[in-house]
Amino acid sequence: MIIYNRKLVFLILIIALILIGGCTDDPNNTVVKIAYQGNIEEAPLLTAYEMDFFKKEGVDIELVKHDFDGIVAGIKNGEIRGATVDYRVFAAVDSGAEIKIVAGLHGGCTQIITKESSGIDTLRDLKDKSIGVTKPGNGSMVVTSDLLKAEKIDQSVKWIVEDEENLKKLLQRNEIDAISILEHPDPSKRALNSGEKILYSSSNKENKGKSYKHFYESFIGLDDKFIKNNRKIAFKTSIAWLKATVWVDENQHEAYRTLIDKGYVEGDFDSILNKAEYFMWMPGVKYVKDNVYIYLSQQRSQNLLSKDISDKEFLKKIYEPLIPELNGR
Repeated sequence: MIIYNRKLVFLILIIALILIGGCTDDPNNTVVKIAYQGNIEEAPLLTAYEMDFFKKEGVDIELVKHDFDGIVAGIKNGEIRGATVDYRVFAAVDSGAEIKIVAGLHGGCTQIITKESSGIDTLRDLKDKSIGVTKPGNGSMVVTSDLLKAEKIDQSVKWIVEDEENLKKLLQRNEIDAISILEHPDPSKRALNSGEKILYSSSNKENKGKSYKHFYESFIGLDDKFIKNNRKIAFKTSIAWLKATVWVDENQHEAYRTLIDKGYVEGDFDSILNKAEYFMWMPGVKYVKDNVYIYLSQQRSQNLLSKDISDKEFLKKIYEPLIPELNGR
């Protein structure tokens, strides 16, 4: 849950808008096509559209529905100007898509779980072990990989990809050494099976070294050509998106019910709410560049991306500092 003053954030956003005004002279009748997939992670985008956040910023938005591959193809051919993106955007950019991450939307915490009887008591003990993750290259995997890189053992582990339920079964049967999954933000709702222990939690305030607390899981992604040719409109689009994220965080039940009722998201309210409970809506830009770098460097380190260019060059391809820092976020 975000704990800053809403009015102050909005003031900062307005000041930022004034600062960027005049960078480009854009036609007022530009229609910006933004794509969505129908996931609750896209609540800020859909809310911004339904509640006229975009209109209030003077941006004319048209929503189009596509799966992720369709979004990438649409951005490549100039049909789509932006979307909510996640860990998959790095492979898309690696394959030639010109998508720039400009801001962060929601984050999550990672926990690494092992068996009490495993003999694994430190991260270094994971050398040559098997670690389960739900998606190759997702937030939990890259955080774990970065942690193991600090121990110089990131290339020694074997990654196992399964859904969370199967990962927990494999751990119980001692068929896997550890699992790296999202951690519930509420400590009272974190449940372990018999004989399990938490080896690492990114929410632990006593962690030393690099912090992965509230690591970004979703971002605003915009077409690079859109940013270059219509920077002012791209900025206003992003500002409306971020303002809507603040509203979603403060009105989660209303936001999720509205999206279900209007058919944007499929599923019953309780199941949607249970999934969204793992989200920490944290609209901002302060930590985005660092998080993006961890994603790209660790996905490349684990051979999920090509290594034709340096990490710094890849960062320039995928990250755009479109928005000034917002109230320290």
